[in-house]
Amino acid sequence: MSKKDKGTQVELGQIPTSVGLRLQMPEEPSAQLLEDPSKLDEVVKIRITGVKKMHESIAAALVWKFTTVPLWLANQKTSEEREIAEETIAPRYEENCAFVDRALNHQEPMFKKAASVEYLNFQFSREFSDHRTASAMLQDLEKRQLFVQKEGGPIPIGRQRYDVPKEIGLKPKDIENIGGAVADFDRIFQQLTRDERLVKRKGLLREATKGYTLQDFLDGVPGLILLESPATLQQNGLWVGGGNLLLEMKNKQVLVIDSTGSIDENGTVPTMIEMDVRLPHYMLEWETPPSFPMVQKWAVDNLRLSEDQSNTHANKTRRLWYLVTGGIDYTIMKEGMHPLKEEYAKKANISLAQFYELDGNIPRYDGLSFLEFEGTFQYNHKPYYHVFLLMERSRDEQGVSFLEVLDAPKHVRELLGKLATAGKMEEGENFLRLPPELQKILRAIKGRVLLDAQLTNKVIQQV
Repeated sequence: MSKKDKGTQVELGQIPTSVGLRLQMPEEPSAQLLEDPSKLDEVVKIRITGVKKMHESIAAALVWKFTTVPLWLANQKTSEEREIAEETIAPRYEENCAFVDRALNHQEPMFKKAASVEYLNFQFSREFSDHRTASAMLQDLEKRQLFVQKEGGPIPIGRQRYDVPKEIGLKPKDIENIGGAVADFDRIFQQLTRDERLVKRKGLLREATKGYTLQDFLDGVPGLILLESPATLQQNGLWVGGGNLLLEMKNKQVLVIDSTGSIDENGTVPTMIEMDVRLPHYMLEWETPPSFPMVQKWAVDNLRLSEDQSNTHANKTRRLWYLVTGGIDYTIMKEGMHPLKEEYAKKANISLAQFYELDGNIPRYDGLSFLEFEGTFQYNHKPYYHVFLLMERSRDEQGVSFLEVLDAPKHVRELLGKLATAGKMEEGENFLRLPPELQKILRAIKGRVLLDAQLTNKVIQQV
C-alpha cells in the first residue's frame, strides 16, 4: 500500500472502528486434512489463502493504528473531546495491537513470515517528521526481533548495519521486496539525523562564549567553546564516532557540557557528564593520553570510587582526552587548509556535477575541478581528514579521457603516493582504469555528492 493511499480510509469525524472489529487470524488446515495425502492440494490452497489474509489483515491493522486513528483523534478540537475520543477508541486500539503481536509470533512459520514482511514494509514506508519517531520505529523492530544490529550486516541504515534474523524465515526474494522501502527510510533517517544534529549544534553554538577562540581555550582562559571532534580509527580496526563537544574551561580544567553527533547518541558523552569526567588543562599538551593506572588510582584516592567505578572513570577520562585533543588537531588543520581550499575552488572551471557527469552531459566535461571529501576518509586502516585535490580532465586525439592530479595538500599527497606526480592517467568507464587509491577517493566523493543532493533536495545540476 502506497503512502498516498494510507490516509484515504477514514472520514474525519466518524469513529474508525470497522477495521479493528474485522481482524481475524487466518484459518489453518485441520489435522485430518494434513494426514490425508490425497488432500494436499486443498491444504496448499488453504495456506495460500491464509498467507494472503495475513498480509491483508496486518496491513489493515497498521493503517488503522498509525493513520486512521491519529487522523480521527486530530479532528477532535478541544482537549475534552480528545480525551473522550481516546477513551472511546482505547479498547479497540488495544485489541488491534494485541492482534498484531499475536500475528508476529504466530506458531505457523509461513503466517509469521507473512506478518513480518507486511510489518517491516509498512514501518519502513511510513512518513516521519522527526528523528525521535524514526528512531523509536527502529527500536520497536529491534525489540520485536524483526531487525537486529549486526556488524557487517547487509542492510545499512545511518551509521549502523542491520540484518533480519533467520528465525523469521525470510528468503532473499522477501528481503528484496522490502529493500526499496528500507533504502527510502535510510535516506530519510540520515536527513532527520542531520537536521537534529544541526539544530542542536546551532543551539550549542549560541551557548559558546562569544569571541572565545581556540587559542583562548589552549591558554586556559575561562570560557565555553564548541569543538568538532572527528571519527577516529582505533588500533583494533574499529571506528569510534565523532561529533561536536561543548566544552568549558574552568579553574584550569576541561569540563564537558553537552554534545551532538555519534558521541551524543551512543551515550559516550552523556555518561561522561553524568560521571563528572574532566581533564586538567595541562594534559592538552601531552602527546599521549594519561595512563590508565594513574587515572584509576586518582579516582579511588580523590573521588572515593569503587574499583569498578574507578575503572569506568579512567576509561572515560582517557576517551575524553582523545576526543578533545583530536578535536583540537582537527580544528587547527581545518583552519590551516581553508586558504588552500579557496585557492583550488577559484581555479576550478567545471562543477562537481559536470565532473561526475551528473547533469546528463555526454561526454564528461574537460577542465579543472575542485574535489573534496567531507568527513573522515579511511584507506588501509588509516584515517585521513580534509581530503581534497585539484584535478584536471583532458582528452587525446582519439578522444580517450585522462585525469591528472594537478595539486593536493601534503597529507593527501601522502595518501596518493606516487600518483600525486604520476601525470596523466587514463580514466576509463567509472574510473576503472585508474589506480585503486584514486578510484576509492573519486567514488567516495561522488557518493557524498549524490547523498547530499538526495538529502537536501538540491537540483543536481547546481551541485
